[in-house]
Amino acid sequence: MFFYVENTRDRRIKMKRLFVAFLAIVMLTTIFGSSALAEGDLTNYAFSFSAQCVNTSVLSHASQFHLKTSDCNFIEVRHAVIGNGSNGGYNNYIYCYVEEAGYYGAKWQAPDMLYYCCTSDWLWEGDSVTPGGRGNTKYNEYLGLTNIRIEGQFRPH
Repeated sequence: MFFYVENTRDRRIKMKRLFVAFLAIVMLTTIFGSSALAEGDLTNYAFSFSAQCVNTSVLSHASQFHLKTSDCNFIEVRHAVIGNGSNGGYNNYIYCYVEEAGYYGAKWQAPDMLYYCCTSDWLWEGDSVTPGGRGNTKYNEYLGLTNIRIEGQFRPH
């Protein structure tokens, strides 16, 4: 008669696998559940503005403001470069502009029409917000452009 006695190495391997599976489930739940937890206005608002790509201190913003209806400290922005420079594909400096307050939550974003968050502790419920930014200076260096047209959508939350 043969009795199998599990050694400690086999038990450690099984525990590691169980732990990894548990962590994977927790991470997936967090990733897919986080967007569902976002409150407020989830409407996709279109925007567009002309952004310069020469001077790193000159910023522009869209003229269409929308009210933040939640206390989430971010807006979501997706954009593309339209017309001249659209084949460049360089990341652009995108931020949230709060009317009468300033620029917050700046981040380099790819012009791939995927949503990215502009996050700042200075974004509050009741703020009137719109996206803004500037074009990458590589549009000027490699393509000779001084301005690019940025268009996309944003969600104020």
